[in-house]
Amino acid sequence: MSATVIAVAGIIGTLSSPMLAERMKRRSARGDRQHDRRLTLYADLMQATAKIADNARSWSAMPLAELDEPEDSFLDRMFAQVRVVASDQVRDQTLRFQGSAGAFNRRLLNVRALHRRVYEAGDGDSGEAIQSRFQLGGLADEVVDDFKRLESTVRREMAR
Repeated sequence: MSATVIAVAGIIGTLSSPMLAERMKRRSARGDRQHDRRLTLYADLMQATAKIADNARSWSAMPLAELDEPEDSFLDRMFAQVRVVASDQVRDQTLRFQGSAGAFNRRLLNVRALHRRVYEAGDGDSGEAIQSRFQLGGLADEVVDDFKRLESTVRREMAR
């Protein structure tokens, strides 16, 4: 009886091993595709967020400067991909970055309006304008810090 059990087990093992090998191969290919998608997304994410962080630094000193920004449609698509493709850690850091960049941009609109009024009035640099740039600088520092955290998270993930 034990010879029969061993024979049946051998037949089952022989028949199932190609199926198991194919399953492992598909799983590995899926993991490779996921890694490639993330790598492409993270490259775009790093480029766009670095530009946003650099602009925040520049605008904190010169709120009326005209700087190139990433296209809104590109950012919308990229941030949507982050929600679908990125790891939980990268997604969380991206959301944090978006929050600080959004706070900076909201404040920038007010500071620009103030600086235009001061510029048009010919008052030079008022105390209020100087104070607003200091506040904007603090928000820009948060954007840069969040960019650095995001970059570190992406690097850690890609090193695995």
